Amino acid sequence: SELAFPSHRVPEKLECWPRNPTGGLYGSCHESVILEETSRGWPGMCSGLQEVVVPSGETCESYCRNEVSCAVYQVVNDSSKSCFHSRLTGGSDCYMRVLRKPVRLLEAKRIMHGRVRVLADTTGFEILGLQRAFDENYFLNVTRDAVPACRSHCYSNIGCQWWQYSRAYGCFVEEPKHPVEWPMTQASWKSGTEFGATVIGGEYIQHLCPRLTSLHAALRGLEVRSEDAQQFAPGTTLQGRVVVHGLFYGRLTSKQKTSLASNYAQDITAAIGIGMTGIRNAQGLQGRVTLGQDATSTDATFFLNLPQKTSEADVRHVLSGQSFIRSVVRTTRSIVGSSSKTEQPLPKLEIVPSVMQTTLPPTRWQSRWRVLDVPWYVVVLLGIALFFLVV
Repeated sequence: SELAFPSHRVPEKLECWPRNPTGGLYGSCHESVILEETSRGWPGMCSGLQEVVVPSGETCESYCRNEVSCAVYQVVNDSSKSCFHSRLTGGSDCYMRVLRKPVRLLEAKRIMHGRVRVLADTTGFEILGLQRAFDENYFLNVTRDAVPACRSHCYSNIGCQWWQYSRAYGCFVEEPKHPVEWPMTQASWKSGTEFGATVIGGEYIQHLCPRLTSLHAALRGLEVRSEDAQQFAPGTTLQGRVVVHGLFYGRLTSKQKTSLASNYAQDITAAIGIGMTGIRNAQGLQGRVTLGQDATSTDATFFLNLPQKTSEADVRHVLSGQSFIRSVVRTTRSIVGSSSKTEQPLPKLEIVPSVMQTTLPPTRWQSRWRVLDVPWYVVVLLGIALFFLVV
């Protein structure tokens, strides 16, 4: 597995997370986002949570946001409005509508601390050692609803690096009490298994909390242009993915791939309300997405540079809406629709979008000339310093 990484080193769990110097524990992160909440239809009936005493001046939610081990919180509708938190777990059976012991909730939310970097796609494989978070029977549309729910379950738990959703068996995630093998070997990463054939979504991820101190130090005393400030603004860069199930990538012509790459980008930017310059593909080209094969589907990946007023939650909400999904279906059928009587019509398409915070890829000229990938004022200062050294 070391050869799979450019540095020939497998990342350690939470190596990009700040430490608490006083207690030796992992500290909280200044960034957090709500992934699911009861006010937006999430049942939130998770089991395995513990009742906590909320400190003075805190709420159940704020206390959870400040505790990095808390992925889910619940406020129970009782006389004392009891508060329950998860501890290094995403909870179990959160999507069960009927429990053995009914619980009346005032509210419940799932919170992701920091950001997530995707290291590998495990679709079509079997990762041994995962624990089931919920079964396959809750969701009717598994690709649209179940896969994102399974992803959110792992994203919210900083102890989870692996998640997989199986059409036949449900959602499986890594639990800290039962960690997956590290470093990963072929003994735990299985291909060609019966279970792997049912996996329609899965990732190996890394949780990280971005530190801005080095950036602030680099810019201290320098005048930053507005466009540079927008470029460096935290939380404005997202990596997105739209999986089009039912569209076989291997059957697409070069012309169709080119047309889809630009038209999908138009659908995404139009839905979010940004210009085509705000979206790039994996190679850094503006106004395009990168198409690839995802099992028997087509995978469209892209990077977004958003204005500060637009949040990740806004983008996630828009891209998961029926309006955007219908737009992608129309685009796909208009470009790949049967052009001759011998071609088979497209099957029913299922669209699964997702987004996560990341780092925008360099433009094409920047990737070739890394030394120029710095602001102009840094180049000027270096030039002045070099002049005085020579003189």
